[in-house]
Amino acid sequence: MCGSQPRNGEPGKCVSREGMAVRLDSLVVLFVSIYLFLNPFPHVTAIKQVAFHVSAVIALGLWAFKKQPLFVDTPLVRALLLFLAWAVITAPFAIDRGNTAHDIYAHFIRFVLVYMIVVTRFNTPRRLEFLARLLLFSCFAFICWAIYYYYFHLGHNFTERFATGLRLGAFGTAIHVVGITAMFGTMLATLEIAGAKRASGRVFFLIAFAVCLAAVFLTQSRGIIVALFVFIAGFMALCRRRSAMAGVLVLLVLLVVLTPVRHRLSAKHLIKNVRFRIYATMAEVIKDYPLTGIGYGMESYRKLDTDAYDRKITDESKKYRVGPDKRLFIADPHNWVIGVTARTGFVGLALYLSIVFSFFKMGFSLLNPDRFSDARKWGVFAVTSFAGLLAAGLFEPTFTSRIEVLYYSLFSMMTIAWRLNTKGFTV
Repeated sequence: MCGSQPRNGEPGKCVSREGMAVRLDSLVVLFVSIYLFLNPFPHVTAIKQVAFHVSAVIALGLWAFKKQPLFVDTPLVRALLLFLAWAVITAPFAIDRGNTAHDIYAHFIRFVLVYMIVVTRFNTPRRLEFLARLLLFSCFAFICWAIYYYYFHLGHNFTERFATGLRLGAFGTAIHVVGITAMFGTMLATLEIAGAKRASGRVFFLIAFAVCLAAVFLTQSRGIIVALFVFIAGFMALCRRRSAMAGVLVLLVLLVVLTPVRHRLSAKHLIKNVRFRIYATMAEVIKDYPLTGIGYGMESYRKLDTDAYDRKITDESKKYRVGPDKRLFIADPHNWVIGVTARTGFVGLALYLSIVFSFFKMGFSLLNPDRFSDARKWGVFAVTSFAGLLAAGLFEPTFTSRIEVLYYSLFSMMTIAWRLNTKGFTV
């Protein structure tokens, strides 16, 4: 039935309930796209919050009134929900219950909801391509702004490590966020370059690839550079353009040899790395909380008595101490395996590994296309990108909101391709 009536004898515009649902769904796509695009940028938190909550409220409303789907049933979703259940079960035993409750929502439920919204809205081949390019342009725009602001506006020298030092001003972005965002942009640009059918279509993607790759090396982050090698090597092994990818691999080796990164890869720098002391300390923490962990909340690390744990560390580990006060402060263990185990125990680690396994199982199934002709392309990208992100997470903090959005965006792209390949369409 029509929801509006003619006035003064003039015909009124009639909008059906179905038409209104379509319009509201378009708003969901618009606002979640804004949220994803602005994700890497600092100082736009209010806009991102509005974009997320508007898209979430509308999507939940449409789902509640059975106008649009929201929940998807996949092996990855089931693994995510099992891990979520364990995080909730262990919350009463957390050393910081308030922060654990906050982080379960802010760093898990929230992103699973974003994942659901993206999977059910970008559910066609054309929208999947749009999503990938939206994320690429987001990473590229952020890196361009970051390079300009850090090196030109703040006046840092190009020999200095990107996003470090005291003159950060309004930059407001940690080095691992810059590095992993640049790496993700490099991965997306590689996908687009490999899939471009015309040389003219590769120009922008080549520029984006070069800029993001330069940013990765400007950070001089060993972990992220190693992770990029993992991605390129995997992509080269699985894709059909191996000669081109071999050239990229040679380029990476030359960049390592000819840039200051080579000094950070020396045995002296590796042996003296403070991460070894952090790992030793976290091993003692895990011994005390093997089943439930210290709690999912990231602030739980700050509640640890690091001095007491430090006294348990062997003399061999203590030689890695840094700082004039010789005290250890842990905000993140810089290793996702150790971090998950410390926060949720060995049960939580097993459930988190089931998420990893489910992703790779679904991703590898795309290498043999069924109903979706481009499935192999997305499978190669998903598997190698996730391997790269996991490799980066062995050395860098990855449980921060801006990086987690990248993870769940990758989850979304792989799931969309998987559903297209297994069902031929989405409902």
